[in-house]
Order: sequence, then C-alpha cells, then structure tokens
Amino acid sequence: MHQKKIPTFLDICWAVIIRKILDWNKDYDELMEEKEFLEKLRKKPERLSIEEIEEHLLKFLNKWGCRITKEKHDIVAQKLKKFFNEYKNEFFFREENDILTFDFGKYKEKLAKIIEKLNAIDEIGPTAISKILHIINPHLFVMWDMKIAKGLGFEHSKEDYIKFLQEMQKYAKNIDKTYRMKTQCSEKNIEIFLNKKLGLKIRYTLTKFIDEYNWIRYTKEGKLPTEWNKAEELLRELYCE
Repeated sequence: MHQKKIPTFLDICWAVIIRKILDWNKDYDELMEEKEFLEKLRKKPERLSIEEIEEHLLKFLNKWGCRITKEKHDIVAQKLKKFFNEYKNEFFFREENDILTFDFGKYKEKLAKIIEKLNAIDEIGPTAISKILHIINPHLFVMWDMKIAKGLGFEHSKEDYIKFLQEMQKYAKNIDKTYRMKTQCSEKNIEIFLNKKLGLKIRYTLTKFIDEYNWIRYTKEGKLPTEWNKAEELLRELYCE
C-alpha cells in the first residue's frame, strides 16, 4: 500500500499536466460536451430516453473501467432512468454543496440511501456508482476505482465510498489552502485558475482535479518527482500574472 499523503496544489498540477499531455481524458471530455444529455440527466431525467442513457452514460462507464454486460444495457438503463427520476431533487445541487463545504455529517444518511439504491441495480458496483454520481454532480462527488480505494486504505465498497468522500474533502481543503499559500495570483478560485492556465478544453471541477491525482498516483502507480515541491517559484513564473 502506498503511504497516504494529502496532496497539495503543486501535486495536483503535476497530475493534471501529465494527464493532459497523455490525453487520457478524451472519453470524459466527450461526455461532458454532451450538454443536452447532461441537462436532462441532472434536471429533467423524465425526458431521457433509454437509448440516450445507453449511448452516453453506459458507454462511458465501460470505457472507464466498469463492466456492464452489453446484453444487459437495456435493463440497466431502464433501472437507472427510474433512479434518476426518483432522486432528481436529491443530488445536492446548491452552491454550498461542493467538495470544500459539504456537510457530510448532516447528509450521511441521505447519501447512504442514494448509494444503496444505485448499488441495488445489477451490474452497478462501487466504481460505477462513483462515476455516475460524479457525472450528475461533478462539484461534490469524486470518482474512484479498486486501486485508488486500496491505495488509500479503504474497502472498495458502497459503505466505504462515503468515508472516501470525507477523505477527499480533506484533500480539497488542503489543495485550496496550499494554492492560496504558494501562489500570488489575483485569481482566488482554484478551479478557474487551473482551467485557464492549463488551457483545458472542458472546465474541470476540484473533484476532477483530485481524481487526476488519485488516478496517476494509485491506479497508474505514478511517483511524484522528489524535487517537485521545490518548483513553486517556477510555477509562479509560468502561471501567475
């Protein structure tokens, strides 16, 4: 198991730069460009067709490590549509419910119920649950997989996903804190800053930046360069106005 390390702003920059260079987010970017589909998914799921869920969401899930049997796509899509309709007002869309500020203690039972409902759908496991929830609300939910869970000392289970999210909130707060400490940029919002300076095609949220780090660090077992955290002066020259 990797030694657990709470990443800093510079660690996030390392991960995002690597993944951008290697163009490993193509499928994610394509899904996030489907504005009509995402609007219906998040706000008006009753207008979603089974075919749209299969074509956009299930195809993405399988490209990103889930194993939803093709022969079962239709029934899984039907059950997901029912879930989206039932819970469309339960995904914490208010501004105060991002990864930095969400009150996990207050909403733990509601979160557990949502996760349990998704887990009850055949072929939808912990990895797919995290990806579905992230696509619905990318400001709050962080994606994971089995290697990320193991690397951070969690069981890859529906129960431990909430514990994982609470740990990711610690990550988010430290990343935001070190961003403010280590840069002298006029832009106070770390998401706006990173999207602008890294020239990202799709606007990523802080949860997606955290996923970049976890994926490189644990799924791909990448090693942070020893001297990286001494690079703050260089990064300031490159990125800060």
